[in-house]
Amino acid sequence: MRILLTRPRQQSLATARLLHSKGHRVLIDPMLTLRHVPHEPISGEGVAAVVLTSANALPGLDEPLRRLPVFAVGQATAQAALAAGCTDVVAGSGEGIELAELVRARIPPSAGIVLHVCGEEVRDGLQRALETAGYRYERLVVYRAEPATRLAPRTIEALQRRELDAVLFYSPRTARTFAELVEREGLVEQLRHTSAVCLSEAIAEEIRRLPWRSIEVAARRDQSALLACLDDLAAAMIAQHGVFPGRGPFARGR
Repeated sequence: MRILLTRPRQQSLATARLLHSKGHRVLIDPMLTLRHVPHEPISGEGVAAVVLTSANALPGLDEPLRRLPVFAVGQATAQAALAAGCTDVVAGSGEGIELAELVRARIPPSAGIVLHVCGEEVRDGLQRALETAGYRYERLVVYRAEPATRLAPRTIEALQRRELDAVLFYSPRTARTFAELVEREGLVEQLRHTSAVCLSEAIAEEIRRLPWRSIEVAARRDQSALLACLDDLAAAMIAQHGVFPGRGPFARGR
C-alpha cells in the first residue's frame, strides 16, 4: 500500500521503518511540529506518581520523576518510558477514567501529587476523574505542538494523482489539521480514493465530514492495533481487486 504518515517527524520515521518492512511505500508529512517548553527543574518532592499521555513528553521528564511510578497511556508510551529510564511503568488505555482507576489501585490520595507531564493541549477526562477521587492533580507542560500551515508539495501531488491508499492518524489534532489543510487546498474530492486509518473513534470524528473511501478505527488505542487495522484494510483491498488498486510506487516529483 501507499501510505501517508501525519504524526510528528521522529515518530513517523520509526513507523515508516516498520511499514517498509511490511512492503508498504510511505510518505511523511507531519501535521504537528513539536517544540520544547522549558521549565524549572523538578525535584520530585511531594510527587507520588507521574502520568504520561504521550511519549512526546518524555524528553521533558526530569531524572527524579523517572524513579517514581509512571502511568502511561498505551503500550507504545509505556515502552518508550522504560527505554527512557523509568523503572516502574504501568500501561493503560487512552481513556482518562481508566488511567485514573489504575492510579487509584496503586497510589492512595494521601501519598502526594499526581503530576501529569504533557503538552499544552490535553483532554480533561483524566484531571476530572482524579480530582473527583480526591487526588491532587497538577500539570507540567513540557512541549507544545504547532500545527502545519500547509500540506507538503509531495502530499498535494500524491493526492492529485490519486496515489494514496491510506492516511494514518494518531491524534484528533493531527486529523483536524489535515482535514483543514485538504479543504484549503481544494483536494477534498481526491480523498474518495483513499482510506483513513484512525487510532480511536475520537480521531475519526474529526475527519468524518470528508468523503473518504472508508474510515477504519483500531480496536485499541495503541500502534499494534492500528497496524492490525491497516493489515485488515490491505487484505480487504486485495480480496476485492486481486492487488492493491494502486500498488506501484509514488510517482517521482518534478
